[in-house]
Amino acid sequence: MNNLKLKDYWQHIKSLLKGHYSTAMWPVAGISLIYLALVGILYYFGMSIASSIMMNVMMAMYGIGSLGTVGLAVLEVLAIFAIILVLMFCYSFFFRGLVFAYQDQIEHPELTVTSSRIFAQFKHIRKNQLLRISLYEDLFIWLWTLPLSIVGMLGGRHQALVIICDIANLLVMIWKKLQYSQDNLLYRDHQPAFLGQSMRRALTASKRYMKGHVLNFFGLIFVVGCLPFIIYEAIFGGLTYYGIYTASRWALIIGIILLVIGYIFYVPFFAAALAQYFEDTKRAIKQNAVFEDLFVDTDVLTGEKFVPTEADLKQAAKENAAAQAAKDKKSGDDGKKKDKSDKKDKSDKKNKSDK
Repeated sequence: MNNLKLKDYWQHIKSLLKGHYSTAMWPVAGISLIYLALVGILYYFGMSIASSIMMNVMMAMYGIGSLGTVGLAVLEVLAIFAIILVLMFCYSFFFRGLVFAYQDQIEHPELTVTSSRIFAQFKHIRKNQLLRISLYEDLFIWLWTLPLSIVGMLGGRHQALVIICDIANLLVMIWKKLQYSQDNLLYRDHQPAFLGQSMRRALTASKRYMKGHVLNFFGLIFVVGCLPFIIYEAIFGGLTYYGIYTASRWALIIGIILLVIGYIFYVPFFAAALAQYFEDTKRAIKQNAVFEDLFVDTDVLTGEKFVPTEADLKQAAKENAAAQAAKDKKSGDDGKKKDKSDKKDKSDKKNKSDK
């Protein structure tokens, strides 16, 4: 397949969003604001409790406080960060629902992305399977980066070696993330085939799908989807940093508000860009080659392959009959040899007696 051209890709995204951008932006804005507010509040309380733990430990050492208070504070921190983790997963499912809704709009233009369409996708999405795909993805990326991490830890005294390992690990993470970028969409397009299968096969399918196209995908997504957002966030992130550095409350508040607004406008665009790339490329990539010899046969999964059939029983009966015949023939030959041996012994004894 020829690589997708930037001009064509950009035109397709513009056509997809034209006249329908606001219908997706408002539900995204509402959910994103709730998500960011909850995570921000929980993180603030979590860090406040965490910062007080050391003080409580010192007070317990001097007999002023108790270790029970410290244990309770640790449990509170763990509970808060567990809730944050759940919120992150829920928001990731919401984003995938948004991508799937755009995918449906590309295939069926009459299905405009609206709040009802997004929440319908979120409701019917196979969260357990997608969670397993995400966990496999994180596990495999961690395993790919583990050797260089160990080298960096062992060579901690050499700062240059640590920096080289960190840079190499970053490149490995980016490369593997790009290879696994289509796993969710491939799973959705071939969902019945994944029934009973390991979800790591979605990662293998994505690697095959992206073979020879990783750099093209990176260039398109970076230029179209990431670069404008990076520039925007750098500008107003700088304003936020200026507010923190100079203790300027208004600069800090304005900077944070503009950062959040930029993020809200960016999410629907990025979701559309991901869906458009997959739909533009899947028509040219041979799906049969992507999924060839990928899945375990159904009869193996169900165990039917290992249940003896009538043909197996007949074959076993033939083999047993052949084995019995061979055994009988061998025993018959052994009997003849024994008879000959007995006759020979009798003949020898008779000859001796005659002498």
